[in-house]
Amino acid sequence: MKANRLFTLLLLILIISTVIISCSDDSTTATRGSGIERPYEPWVFRSVLDQNPRMITLALNNKLWAAYRTTTGGLYKAWRGEVLFDGPVYTNNHGPQPMTIGDAYVQNDDKSVWKLTDMDGIEIPSTFQYKGHKVVEDKAVLMYEISDNTTPSLVRIEEEVETVESEVGDMIFQRKFTTSNLPVGKQIVLSTSASSIVTIENVNTNGKLTNVIETEVKK
Repeated sequence: MKANRLFTLLLLILIISTVIISCSDDSTTATRGSGIERPYEPWVFRSVLDQNPRMITLALNNKLWAAYRTTTGGLYKAWRGEVLFDGPVYTNNHGPQPMTIGDAYVQNDDKSVWKLTDMDGIEIPSTFQYKGHKVVEDKAVLMYEISDNTTPSLVRIEEEVETVESEVGDMIFQRKFTTSNLPVGKQIVLSTSASSIVTIENVNTNGKLTNVIETEVKK
């Protein structure tokens, strides 16, 4: 039996940062991103998903889909598979709702994922709001706002979500974050997890990665 490793990535501290999570066993370099044929139209859509309300799903390509909670801006799942569209809107069946099908590379159950802290990591009371999405040059961009409850400041975050192909043909899940109006002396913390990652070298970021818990599992 082959031993794999399951990594849980708890905190990514992002100011203007890029997170690339490889969904393969090899550490590789991305070669292309735009122009990928989308497996479903519309390829960005809102729905109930896996009995979770207010989800946004991105059909990135036929090997990788991703879904986010609009209530928290957190990545719910990235998986290889598709969505089973069932329910009144899709099949006139009353009761069922869209469900994910396939193996998950990443799955999060965290309810609170975005935080505002000072430079010592002390959390500042804040309020998160999902502000919708846009498609720029065939890439999906999710938009968030974090209000500092102690001051009038309002931090804006844009997350570009895409899948790119490595030199050897493996798929890489890529998340790019851009912030604006971040006050001096404060930072943004993203709490998330990643599974099915064989080595920590397969996770790359130009932000600060902390509190990595590594658990070995057998496949």
